[in-house]
Amino acid sequence: MEKLGDDKTANENALVAKKKTGSSTRNYVLRSCLHPKLVHAAHKSIAALKDAELEKIPEDQDLRRSEVHGSLLGWENTESIELAGVLQIVLCLILVNGRSIPDAQLRNQMKNFFVHPKTNFRVPGSSPNKAPTFEEYLGILHNQGYLQRNQVSANGIMPSQPAAGGRRKSGRRGDDDEELAVEWKWGARAHAEISEMSVANFMADFMKERWIHEQTSMIEEEELEDGQEEGGSNRRGGGNNRSGGGTIEEIRKKGDGFHKRCLKDIIRDAGGDLTVSTASEAQEG
Repeated sequence: MEKLGDDKTANENALVAKKKTGSSTRNYVLRSCLHPKLVHAAHKSIAALKDAELEKIPEDQDLRRSEVHGSLLGWENTESIELAGVLQIVLCLILVNGRSIPDAQLRNQMKNFFVHPKTNFRVPGSSPNKAPTFEEYLGILHNQGYLQRNQVSANGIMPSQPAAGGRRKSGRRGDDDEELAVEWKWGARAHAEISEMSVANFMADFMKERWIHEQTSMIEEEELEDGQEEGGSNRRGGGNNRSGGGTIEEIRKKGDGFHKRCLKDIIRDAGGDLTVSTASEAQEG
């Protein structure tokens, strides 16, 4: 009986251990085999497809109808474009900060985007998940493998032992009287699904379009001023100097060079060559 009891206890312990090891988040890494240009084209909205999707949604469901994009590779109804955008911003800030960023600095910089710890994000009405706060979303991204959360001492050295339960001691002193802080890095899933080069191109594209908009707006204002005043043709040269020179078409062509300079600066700030997720992306980079 004693041996039987020992076997029973051992089996129970094995079952508990199996449950613990089996309770993973069941995350899957999604890596596209399609060429980036093909993916980009498949995300463009198609009027006929959008109309067909809208016919399936009742007219009184405004929220669902507003989420219809009409693309071949559109977002699922249960996904939140807003949350995906927040993830991209967080990955951008980590990358240009040298591939890691202190928790306090991340939260402070997110305020520039009007995102605070208690900010609630919107999710589609058909989503089974509740709308998370930014604080909760950071934990979700960590659990899903998109972000890596490390504890470091005040001098930037990893502590020998993590806090109990894996929780952080933000701004508090432990038994060894050493202040621990939290820093964020890219997780393995972000490297596999998104890649540093994709995020860098996203930032460079955004800055390029913003630069082109600023330059063309200046030219349009100068042309408007020249048309309203006599002798405007004599002032045209001075106006070109204000906007950087050239016509709107020339400014757009210069945008490619501006994009390359931005990408070079991002690589420098990241601390070296950027990782890619596909061979085609490597050729483009």
